Amino acid sequence: MSNYGKFHVAYLFGSGKAWIKAGGGVRAKEGFLEGPLYSPMGVTYVGSIMNEEMRFEVNISVNKLSSTTSVRIMYNVDEKSNFWQRIAGFSFYDLIDHVVKGHLVAVLSNYPIMKRTC
Repeated sequence: MSNYGKFHVAYLFGSGKAWIKAGGGVRAKEGFLEGPLYSPMGVTYVGSIMNEEMRFEVNISVNKLSSTTSVRIMYNVDEKSNFWQRIAGFSFYDLIDHVVKGHLVAVLSNYPIMKRTC
């Protein structure tokens, strides 16, 4: 894999849930985002927070199938966060699930590709 860049980022967590609003509704965790990392299997993005308690990897691959194109998005989340962090709204799984389903899939749905989620 060749590395395009490693970026110092702030991951924003939160939602409209009333019990999260105590801290203003949105909270940030400092971390890193690497990518895009290119390989024969596709494109990968890897992210983590500074203390490595939360980490994720998103893999995107595209395959041409006769007259249709198939896009596969797979993600893996490793959280070592405790119960109180999850209650406070810090969940990489929820964040990445939202980014993939709410943003990537929403954008790709405008294109003539085969749609399948896993």
